[in-house]
Amino acid sequence: MLVAETIEMLLRKRGCVVVGPYSTVETALAASRDEADLAGALLDVNLNGHLVYPVADELMERKIPFIFLTGYAADSLPAQFASAPVLEKPFSGADFDAAFRTSFGAPSA
Repeated sequence: MLVAETIEMLLRKRGCVVVGPYSTVETALAASRDEADLAGALLDVNLNGHLVYPVADELMERKIPFIFLTGYAADSLPAQFASAPVLEKPFSGADFDAAFRTSFGAPSA
């Protein structure tokens, strides 16, 4: 949970409104469909043993940018996500800043 809290703090410092974290694919998928003002997302590839790909598909359909966070190798993602930005855990603050700027077009904190 410490990692989620740290990421939430980094996002808030950038002026983001945080609507998660979600611990299941079902709740994350509902949010990806129901949050009208959703401007971007950070997706942990594995949520309690379930892959988050349905959420990524929904975000792609809605043209909402996202970053995968994963302990897996980036090249293990399905082909449809080959162009999606990936932060492999553990990642540094500098890696997070670079991915954030690239994905969301916003300055780092």
